[in-house]
Amino acid sequence: MEDKTKYMVASALMFGWGTFFWLKRGGKEFVANGIRYRSIPDKKAARTARKLRKIFKPFVGEKSNLGRGAEASEKGRKLIRKHIYKPLDSANADGLMDKLGSSDESYWSSWFFGRAYKHNKMYRDLWPTGTVLLAYPHYRIVNATASHRTSPLNAKGKTIYTMFPFKEAPVSIGDNIIAINRDNPSSFDDYMDHRQQGKSHGRIVTAIKGHTATFNGGNEGGSVGEHTLVLDSKGKLSDLDSQGRLIHPGSPNRYTAVMKKVKVLGKDALWRKIPFRTAIPVVCFGLGSYTAFKAWREYAT
Repeated sequence: MEDKTKYMVASALMFGWGTFFWLKRGGKEFVANGIRYRSIPDKKAARTARKLRKIFKPFVGEKSNLGRGAEASEKGRKLIRKHIYKPLDSANADGLMDKLGSSDESYWSSWFFGRAYKHNKMYRDLWPTGTVLLAYPHYRIVNATASHRTSPLNAKGKTIYTMFPFKEAPVSIGDNIIAINRDNPSSFDDYMDHRQQGKSHGRIVTAIKGHTATFNGGNEGGSVGEHTLVLDSKGKLSDLDSQGRLIHPGSPNRYTAVMKKVKVLGKDALWRKIPFRTAIPVVCFGLGSYTAFKAWREYAT
């Protein structure tokens, strides 16, 4: 094989490997309290939440003696049964639909989370027992977070779900933000001290474009709500009050934390400033460019 052909083959291989590793490099890395993490996005959860938003958006603003939004009509209630309850509990879906708006209701904002994260076994393992708040893992995750923040290096090399105050971590596709509907904590630390997560609410990060992120939450006004919020240059939610809580349109400042799936990489260090998964494709692209140049020189001569 001629040298120029060898260089062309090597160049193609390097660019191919570079492209492969670039696409597989994973989520954004960030440092919180001296520990480096890699975000692990959940694009399927985001896609499911967006689809549910599309289904229930036409019911925004509807009211009747049955309730608000999709709960206000038989058509809407049947869609809640079909798209929210039935995929998670087909045997009891009819009974759950009949209880909508009653004191025995199984809050479908939590079932909305169940639909979005149904594919994710690691997330399902965090669900509470019972059906009232079926898929809100907030009670379990607050205790797991308290343990992790005490000894973060115990999880080095592991993939975990944990919570961060908004100032510490960027948001990624498939993350969710956590609000408390009762007894608002004054700060994230106060939230962790109380370890209290009774009636709660969450919204899923379903899209990120530039310096904005879109959030969707179930059973907001009887539909699937949506807001777009501003991110700073590091991808963090930046519109916060003095206690670090999210200043959220149309509601009290009760969003206190972001829940993320992350890989714990270990203590931050100089060699980690260029993430390993980014360095590999960069090296491959560099070698590909070099061998392409060598091939061009061979052709030229």
